[in-house]
Amino acid sequence: MQAEDDGVTTIVLNGNKAAVHTGGDGHVGTVTIQDDTGTDRVKIRPEAIVFFDKSGQIIIELNSGSGDIQFGATGARGQVTVNDGQGAPTIVLRGGDATIKLGAPGKGGFVRVDNDQGQEVIRLNGETANVLVGGGGTAADLYLFRDDGDISDTATATVYADGQNANLFLGGNGADGDLWLFPENVDRGATDFATFHADGQGGNLFVGGLGVDGDIWIFPEDAIQSDTGSASIHLNGGTGDIILQNADVAEDFDVQDAEALEPGTVVVIGDDTRLRASTQSYDRRVAGVVAGRADSADSAGSPRPGIILGRCASGQPRLPVALAGRVACRVDASTSPIVAGDLLTTSATPGHAMKAEDPARVHGAIIGKALRSQPAGTGLIPILVALQ
Repeated sequence: MQAEDDGVTTIVLNGNKAAVHTGGDGHVGTVTIQDDTGTDRVKIRPEAIVFFDKSGQIIIELNSGSGDIQFGATGARGQVTVNDGQGAPTIVLRGGDATIKLGAPGKGGFVRVDNDQGQEVIRLNGETANVLVGGGGTAADLYLFRDDGDISDTATATVYADGQNANLFLGGNGADGDLWLFPENVDRGATDFATFHADGQGGNLFVGGLGVDGDIWIFPEDAIQSDTGSASIHLNGGTGDIILQNADVAEDFDVQDAEALEPGTVVVIGDDTRLRASTQSYDRRVAGVVAGRADSADSAGSPRPGIILGRCASGQPRLPVALAGRVACRVDASTSPIVAGDLLTTSATPGHAMKAEDPARVHGAIIGKALRSQPAGTGLIPILVALQ
């Protein structure tokens, strides 16, 4: 069946092909469906498919020219619902409250974003409540801006999390960078109740308070943080103590023949002010004992210093020398046995101490006091450094 306008066919109903053709020959083909009042409810034309409500307002428009799909009208909420195979809504786009809802009971919502290589770089997992960003050859960064910031200029961000280098930057661009940590029963809006506060503006660190002792533990590389007793440095806010795992108080000095000065070597002041191994008994130039060092294989019996003073760049070889506290010391008991409590002085054996027995010569030549006996020969024993 055909319908014509001034001799031009504009509508064709073809039963053989089960087809309906409208338009052509200068005429735009349109299909309109009306309700019982004569109001257009559906209109199909080349550029769009439009659905109307009873008042004639557009509620859905599928625009082929722009590729747009529009839902809703004035006073009407636009909504798109996508169901799973059992008819449960798993994706809902609601225009009324500008909400996109993913997931349903038994099905966690999931969002995946790929890069231009087809590799996943962003994942929002509703099942586990995780947000994963980066990977797939792409480093992830997070930028947060002030209300006057320019999102196109990442340099204006006041918080920057650098996924490639695992760095976190707070502050700048007119904002003071601060980090606040709160206990579980405190309103985080009340900053006075924070138990940890890193203040970027003042360069201050506040730890503890409000019934909580602020403590800082610093660990060596082979320790685990759950074992606080293995911390090499402990700042105890409750007692006000600084607890050091290592032993003596040492100071770095310029030395002669540094490679020969193993930990425990008794050293004296040389003519050029550099320290060298002692070589004579009752030497009043005695300066102390070479402290334990991490770079020496012989440091096992010599505790490392708890405090090192005077550490600075120098054109001369430098070593830490114990001036006070407990340190391992090389001793020679060949001439007289050493027992715990004996005063020690320099000996004729290079770099070794011996028992001080001549009262007339000990003034200014005492190194310290033996903490363990050495019955005969040479050895390495702990002493209490106390220069006299």
